[in-house]
Amino acid sequence: LQSMQLDGPALLESVTNQIASSKDSFQRAILQHRAGLPAAIGIPAQVGETASRGINVCVRKRPLFPHEVDAGDYDATTVHGGSRIVVHDGRMKPDMVHMEMKHYQYMFGRVFDEETGNDSVYESTAAPLVRHAAQGGTAPVFMFGQTGSGKTYTMTAIHERAVAELFSTLDGDEASVSMSYVELAGSSCRDM
Repeated sequence: LQSMQLDGPALLESVTNQIASSKDSFQRAILQHRAGLPAAIGIPAQVGETASRGINVCVRKRPLFPHEVDAGDYDATTVHGGSRIVVHDGRMKPDMVHMEMKHYQYMFGRVFDEETGNDSVYESTAAPLVRHAAQGGTAPVFMFGQTGSGKTYTMTAIHERAVAELFSTLDGDEASVSMSYVELAGSSCRDM
């Protein structure tokens, strides 16, 4: 076989086309992996039940946006058992002919799939903290993720529910409430 010499743009186009043509193979490998997962082992404890452990990290998977689907992107993560997320890493081997699929599993205090509604996320994460705060305690909630991952969407939903619940539990005119929402980005801090 005679080897082809491709310049930079032609090589990039060739690699991009090879990856795009492998999309169906990657998706089949992901579906095959999902089908082989054992039955879920129960949902982990509520945040309030894990308070003695200190920090509880929860993850919320967002659905693909229509523009991502239109661009040919596909779902490469699987939520399993309410406490585990599997990241399916499909790559082309250096020969650009063969593919490989690796599955990386990560455990968290709680993992919510893309079908989980805001009420369920609130009840399982922030609600126990809001109830603790209503009894005079302090309860911080942090949200972390890259741009476009759904932080603002989730934070707004939790904020609305926390305010409604907190003010519905206040007793009389003597109550005092202090809430802060800030955004930390790089070395800046912005009051929301």
